[in-house]
Amino acid sequence: MNRNHRLLLVLAACFTTMTGVASSQDAAKAPVQRPPAKKDDSPDAWLTMKVKLALLTAKEVPAMAIDVDTVHDVVTLSGKVSDEAEKTRAGEVAKGIEGVKEVKNILQVVPESRMKVVEKADDQIKDAVQKTLTADKALNGISVKSVDKGVVLLAGKATTAEALKAVRAAHATAGVRQVSSEIAVEQ
Repeated sequence: MNRNHRLLLVLAACFTTMTGVASSQDAAKAPVQRPPAKKDDSPDAWLTMKVKLALLTAKEVPAMAIDVDTVHDVVTLSGKVSDEAEKTRAGEVAKGIEGVKEVKNILQVVPESRMKVVEKADDQIKDAVQKTLTADKALNGISVKSVDKGVVLLAGKATTAEALKAVRAAHATAGVRQVSSEIAVEQ
């Protein structure tokens, strides 16, 4: 009886597995869907997670040193890597993710021996740019998202004129080499 009971369990498991395979084959023919969005979830957050996971599993990519942001399916990679090959590889990995329309690769190549000096200078630049933006009431919807080796990334919501004013103000700050923007322009 014990042997028959085991045989029944094995047959039930096989039947369940086969039913699951048939269902998954039907599901494979259906269009690809993203998980349902939660109140604070968005397709951009889903893409960000997919890109970050791909970077974490990719060879020769220092994923923990790379920040991933997504706005309207456009992925921005920022942070510091130790050589040009790591920067290129990270961009390639991000471009390979389904749903990514464009990749802005603003990763900075900084030899490990210079990382600490650059991080300190970046913190000072970030504080100075944020102070400039905060001083102008018209720019209160804009903030400094990050600074990497003198490259400032601005974010927030503003009119076209306010966004332009913020970019100019950031660019005029001592130590800023370049300004990138993720400012959502309102009509």
